[in-house]
Amino acid sequence: MDHPSFKSFSAKLLLFGEHTVVHGSKALAIPYSAMHMQFEFLKENNEFYIHLVNLHNYLIKLTNLHYRYDLDRFARDISSGLNIISTIPIGYGAGSSGALVACFFDAYCENFDQHIDNLKKDLAAIESHFHGRSSGIDPLVSYLNCPILIEGGKVEILEKISFRQENLFILDSGLARSTEQYVERFKSKIADEIFAQAIKEHLVPLNNGAIHNYIFNESIWQNFVQISKWQLANMLEFIPAEIQKLWREGLDSGDFALKLCGAGGGGFFLGLRKEHIQLDLDKSHPVRFLN
Repeated sequence: MDHPSFKSFSAKLLLFGEHTVVHGSKALAIPYSAMHMQFEFLKENNEFYIHLVNLHNYLIKLTNLHYRYDLDRFARDISSGLNIISTIPIGYGAGSSGALVACFFDAYCENFDQHIDNLKKDLAAIESHFHGRSSGIDPLVSYLNCPILIEGGKVEILEKISFRQENLFILDSGLARSTEQYVERFKSKIADEIFAQAIKEHLVPLNNGAIHNYIFNESIWQNFVQISKWQLANMLEFIPAEIQKLWREGLDSGDFALKLCGAGGGGFFLGLRKEHIQLDLDKSHPVRFLN
């Protein structure tokens, strides 16, 4: 029996706006094609098989979707060996569940009409199986394969913009973590009025400034370094101990800076090296440049 071929979908990185997007700031998420996910038929089930079974069981009970999906074919394909091939690490904030939802939507949606709002709503509803309540941003970035700007709950697709920030990199902490755990931790912190005011007066303007710099291909160094200093001073519990050491080394030397890339606590951290600087970091934390 000939099986269909499936498209590959990229990971996602939240460059700016982690946590603060729900408190008045913008957020910028981009696809990261160096890591990707794809449906594939395998002779033996891998560790992802049960996720497809559970997703099917969730979808047959879901009644609020805008589009129509061929869940019977999805079930038959799972029985015939449908699995997931992925290079996106789980628990890293890189959008592994979002990429899975993008894979499903592309393969089994029967009547997509290119309406972005309806697409985002369906992707959010489907991804909520994995996260409790999804915004739909991760699968949207993965499915559309283009950067997305989020502001005030509205989404702007930045498909015609070419970014040139060759000094940005991601640092692998080597630690998986639960996004929900750190989202809840941030909610607890922002219940403090002083912290909430500091977010509004300091971190939100820095974040929005960095996004502006990024979109218009301006230097993001100054805003990035200030974000790095602010997060180190005010969100230390979101930074693993071994990453704190590197964080301080970068700021003290002036050679590079680190910030959260998602919820924090582990996974990837976003870095920016100063122009013409050769990085020589601890090899236990691999670095990948975005360009």
